Amino acid sequence: MKTSVLIITFERPDFLLSCLESFFGNSIPPGEILVGINGEDPGSLRALGAYRDRPELKIIVLPGLSRGEARNRLLALCAGELAVFIDDDVVVPRTYLEELEKLSTEYPEAEVLGGGQIEGSGRAFFERLSYRALSSFWGSGAYRKRFMELGETGPGVPGDFILCNLAVKKDFLKKNGIKFPGKIASAEENYLLERVGRAGGKMVTSGRLNVFHRHRTGLKAYIRQVFSFGRGRGQLFGATGDFPGFSALPAAFALLILFLLVWDPPAAADLLLAYSAADLLFSLSAGESLAEKLSLFFLFPITHSAHALGVLFGLAEELRSGETKKSL
Repeated sequence: MKTSVLIITFERPDFLLSCLESFFGNSIPPGEILVGINGEDPGSLRALGAYRDRPELKIIVLPGLSRGEARNRLLALCAGELAVFIDDDVVVPRTYLEELEKLSTEYPEAEVLGGGQIEGSGRAFFERLSYRALSSFWGSGAYRKRFMELGETGPGVPGDFILCNLAVKKDFLKKNGIKFPGKIASAEENYLLERVGRAGGKMVTSGRLNVFHRHRTGLKAYIRQVFSFGRGRGQLFGATGDFPGFSALPAAFALLILFLLVWDPPAAADLLLAYSAADLLFSLSAGESLAEKLSLFFLFPITHSAHALGVLFGLAEELRSGETKKSL
């Protein structure tokens, strides 16, 4: 089965080159690699000049599209039967494409294949901290599988997959008229995979497809990222009416606390005390060193708050503008 690797990038040439090198060094070569430079980015163009003799590498300059629009554009241009979406800050193991090919043969009914993320070595303290937060139940709940290192191979559900490491059969998407939403801050894979599931598509996750994915190295960037996670889910809720499930819990909890602070302050205090106790227990279990445990005690509430604000902002934004719904 011919494989097309699809990478969207913008102003991160060092990450991009590491990603490409990991594919060029794979045990079997990719059918093609499409790199979409999403906006004016002379640095990435210069860096890619070192690979001008690579016939499998195709460079497409995009006019600063949204994430979903950019991925739809590359998907339409790729020639492979299996479209592999990879972020530019991902490094794949040497056997990644070989294992992908084997899994496609072992599970011919699977329309979607994906793996998790390994912790790896050499991460800075905050990057390691964000990995532990997002891969824990207290940090991501039902979605933690997409952030953690996976083991065995088995059936998956849409929430198990992440767009930085996602393989989808192109013909199935085309046959069922499924594409990424255009105007959305994030969570575009949630929309696409929910539609794949509704169309009867089978999904498989496997530790054989685990990759190394860079995490944010500073608090400000991390908050922006988590806010964007929530914002995309809020936009989808407003556009489709599909309840975001577990993703709605932080926002619902925040609204409940605000309500109780006005109508029943003692109840709000009791609820916050219970939350703090749970936060302490999960921080102690998720962190390895004392510094990590202490930092996670504060990072978990920051994560929940940023996500809650993102969901509420995205929902209000979509109800006001309807931009996401128009792009579906």
